[in-house]
Amino acid sequence: MVIGGWRSETGSENRVGSFLVGLPESSAGEATRLCFLGRVGSGVAGSVQETLVPLLREHAAKESPFAADLPDADVAGVHWVHPRLVIDVRALGGIPKPGYRLRQPSFQGLRPDLTPTDLVSETTRSATSEATMSLTDASKEAESLPQQSQAVNADIEGRRVPLTNLEKVLYPDSGTTKSEIISYLAEVSAALLPALAARPVTRVRWPHGVQGPSFFEKNAPKNTPEWVRTVILHSPGSRRESSQVTYPLVDDLSTLMWLGNLAALELHVPQWRIDSQGAPCAPDRLVIDLDPGEPAGLTECARVALIVRDALLEQGAEIIVPVTSGSKGIQLYAPVAGDPDDRDATRSRAQQLAKALEQSHSEMVVATMRKTKRPGKVLLDWSQNTRSKTTICPYSPRGKHRHITVAAPRTWDEVEAAATGTPAHTLTQLGPREVLDRLEKIGDLFAPVHMST
Repeated sequence: MVIGGWRSETGSENRVGSFLVGLPESSAGEATRLCFLGRVGSGVAGSVQETLVPLLREHAAKESPFAADLPDADVAGVHWVHPRLVIDVRALGGIPKPGYRLRQPSFQGLRPDLTPTDLVSETTRSATSEATMSLTDASKEAESLPQQSQAVNADIEGRRVPLTNLEKVLYPDSGTTKSEIISYLAEVSAALLPALAARPVTRVRWPHGVQGPSFFEKNAPKNTPEWVRTVILHSPGSRRESSQVTYPLVDDLSTLMWLGNLAALELHVPQWRIDSQGAPCAPDRLVIDLDPGEPAGLTECARVALIVRDALLEQGAEIIVPVTSGSKGIQLYAPVAGDPDDRDATRSRAQQLAKALEQSHSEMVVATMRKTKRPGKVLLDWSQNTRSKTTICPYSPRGKHRHITVAAPRTWDEVEAAATGTPAHTLTQLGPREVLDRLEKIGDLFAPVHMST
């Protein structure tokens, strides 16, 4: 791949956080234009960092070398470079987007022996599309097996991932099968995995579909593959010092596919990450969950979301991203610089905000969990900022309905339009195909939250 731009690591201008890469569409010295293939952040670490930034600055450019305009989420904070530097990139495959987009790319090193003219776009695309077994191929192979024993061993990132009962219907009203869930997770992984990264994942599993019983699962199950990364933490909220939980960390596609095969439809995460030693960090984001009490719905949530947004802006928030939850309401996320000496500061801030808005907008807002106070109003659930609580991860499927919905980042234009209450601008919970189409058209709206912390 050819580097067309780079972004600094959060908190350090002298370290690379990620590359923007592509392949040449044409090559004529300075006139080389690149076909954008995505961002590469994984693998950019260690001693190679010492040589990267000086080299990139040596090739600094004033304009983008990419042939097409890129999504805002990709170009935020980018430093453009002339398309001269070639790197090795390992990737599983591509998300179907104009110009193709690599799935789970990882930096493997500089290639000073190559120039952009040595790279042939079509050849590389062909090789990329054949990398390991795609989930579509796995589903096709499963179709030839008996209905009750449909199983395939997918080779994903060099790991053997058993996929079973692929034609089992998990959502009866939409007819969504396990195969389709796994395929969605693969396609959305470039946006979902960064949102899950370094956060212990609590799962809600529906082994017999959403029409059947479900259960929460924190501990990694006994048959967890040895390649799944885990972290052992004291159980948040537990009064027993000896109570520990071995959480899975979902930071690669193979782990995500493994969870999909377990019918772990919902992936919930806290508002904090773990550090390189496996210890919990201070919260890095604040979340307010807007939960409507009947007969209130998404229109009322949209109106209250604008009120919460304005309050957060007054407090100095620069990034606030709305997410329709895939259930009933909307969640609002804002990055924060957590205080390691006061890990309850974010929870306290959220609680104070909710109570203040309850007082100033008592006809619309409630900040207490008591159901008797909630009919027709929108609950501002601040409690999900408590260390022991989790929130559905953006881009995760939900199991709340008999048809599939997804927690979906939205634009403020959509929320503002929905707040008018006009039928033409009704806000609805989105499904997987809609979410994937939006990623193709407008990029990852949630990226600014985890990229700014």
